[in-house]
Amino acid sequence: MGWLLSAEEKHQLIESYEDQMRTNPFGFRWKVFGLVALGYAFVWGVLFLNILFLAGLVWVVVQHGFHWWLIPAFGLALSFVIATVRSLLVRLPQPGGLLIDEQEFPFLHQKVKELRKPLKLRKKEVHLLIDWEFNAYAASRPKFGLFGPERFYVCLGLPLIGTLNEEQLTAVLAHELAHLSRKQRRMSSRLFRIDGTWSELLVRLEKHRISGFPFRAFTKWYVQYLGAAGLVAFRAAELEADDLAAAAVGDRAMAEANLRVATRGALVVAPYWEFVWSKAPTVELPAVKSVSGLIQRLKEPISLEDAVIELRWSLGERTRATDTHPSLFERLQRQGVTPPETEDELKNFVASWNLTRPESCVTKVINKGEREAEIILDIVWEYLNLLPWKVRHEESKILVPMMLKLDQEWKEKGGLGKEKAWKRAALTLDLHGLKKSIAMLEYVIDVDAENPDANFVYGQHLLRHFDDAGIEHVEKAMQNDPLNFRKQGLETLADYYRRKKNDKKYEELLQESFSAADEFELALKERDEKVSPGDRFAEHGLSSEDLSELEEMFSDLDFIKQVFLVRKEVKHVPGSPLYVFLLVTRKTWGKSRKSLRTLLATNLAFARSMQLYFSNELGYSVTRKIHKVPGSRIYRYSRKRNKKKA
Repeated sequence: MGWLLSAEEKHQLIESYEDQMRTNPFGFRWKVFGLVALGYAFVWGVLFLNILFLAGLVWVVVQHGFHWWLIPAFGLALSFVIATVRSLLVRLPQPGGLLIDEQEFPFLHQKVKELRKPLKLRKKEVHLLIDWEFNAYAASRPKFGLFGPERFYVCLGLPLIGTLNEEQLTAVLAHELAHLSRKQRRMSSRLFRIDGTWSELLVRLEKHRISGFPFRAFTKWYVQYLGAAGLVAFRAAELEADDLAAAAVGDRAMAEANLRVATRGALVVAPYWEFVWSKAPTVELPAVKSVSGLIQRLKEPISLEDAVIELRWSLGERTRATDTHPSLFERLQRQGVTPPETEDELKNFVASWNLTRPESCVTKVINKGEREAEIILDIVWEYLNLLPWKVRHEESKILVPMMLKLDQEWKEKGGLGKEKAWKRAALTLDLHGLKKSIAMLEYVIDVDAENPDANFVYGQHLLRHFDDAGIEHVEKAMQNDPLNFRKQGLETLADYYRRKKNDKKYEELLQESFSAADEFELALKERDEKVSPGDRFAEHGLSSEDLSELEEMFSDLDFIKQVFLVRKEVKHVPGSPLYVFLLVTRKTWGKSRKSLRTLLATNLAFARSMQLYFSNELGYSVTRKIHKVPGSRIYRYSRKRNKKKA
């Protein structure tokens, strides 16, 4: 293996760690300990060397007097020392959610007390949180970054509470508390903290522009091995927590909780919140009865057919090397449950485990009557989602008029062109979700069979329902837009064939995805580089429809005088063009380049990767090369045209 690992080498590294974890867990834990210790040692070593360097500078001043060149030397050394020390002492933020006390939520606190002994928890205070994610997690936070006494947290999502009965919720709580046991915490929490510290350190060094070669080189090498060990350690921790929880509450309760989370989350919770958020464009504040509606929806049974389809999909997944959690299939086997395979077995399994029947223990958790509980949950949800709702509402003020304009054009012309049809579908996806976008996606494919976006989204939808027709759509998206869809498409198809138990095809596509991942990284790096005099440019190759749309958009922006557009020739993934916009604007314009880039990305379906420059940002030679490309000037301000339009 080289200094920087390829995607295939990373996969092999993770698998080797996985094998070692199974065959020699003690040795693997020592390897993890060594990696963590190496991270500490490097940071402390750099800190020591910089302090030594500072001491040397002081000695020079004492022995030889002060010289002007000592000023930048002192500044550089002090910057390194301060950035390193601040990263070591940075306080990781408290996990998100609302802190709940024992007086208002006695049920959960009592459960924690009951589970302390069987889980062999030390008598440390556990802080309970609730949020609105369909999830649960445990976390610990040291007081001083890497050091100091720890605070322990367990967070439960409110939708999860409304999906499980008392025994199942107790199993989930036991699983999360198991993560806080001394044995679990040692390995996984240290990995988490050292990773967070490195991220914080690099952010500070980049901010001060002092991220020297030793830091960058070591980090690029180090995080590969730390990340690989972390994935294996986290998966092992999840299985171990399942075992500890099952020993405390029983295998049946643990398995039931895993099954209900897998099925009802996708069939009930996700569609409901998609429906609620679809109201954001027209409602300024979060709907006050959103949670009440979910509680009522969770009381309804799900159909046997839907439960079978969802369970088949969930059980078809297998643990991948890059997963942080083991698959449902693996977890059930660990709990002594034989997963069903045939259609009849799936139906009998769903019935025997009561997966269609609703369960909930909201009123027990809230310690109020059902109506009072719903009111409290409504308030909590509105509080947690007020800001994102307002952001969504403001965004919709731009998106909704665009959709209405396209709808009006559709009525007048009896249809839409290729680009506008996809824009209409993309807006529907953004505002209303996938379910209400299927018909529009099918229309896009009818008018533009090669559209990569529509083919990929529609193909994923078909594969989700085990329809092999989705394979062709995903392959078409990969072919027509390799930069955005080849890597993701290969992974999607590999996952699908694995669920279909076609191991040969899975391995074949998996190997292809490794090379695609490496090429993807190189392509992104190449597209992030600023244009230079050595670059070669070609004609943009846009259709007249695209150019008309651009002209119409730029004519609404009176601060733009001229627009040039070319295609930069790229080495990696040349099938996906890189467009370069060069804008000549009035000096009085005060908006940012980021705002204009967002505007272009919103309006231009073809501009999947582009660079945007103002005329004063490029040198004369680059600007001249762009001007010389035939047809590069696509817009020029005309007072007569703009006045007529107004």
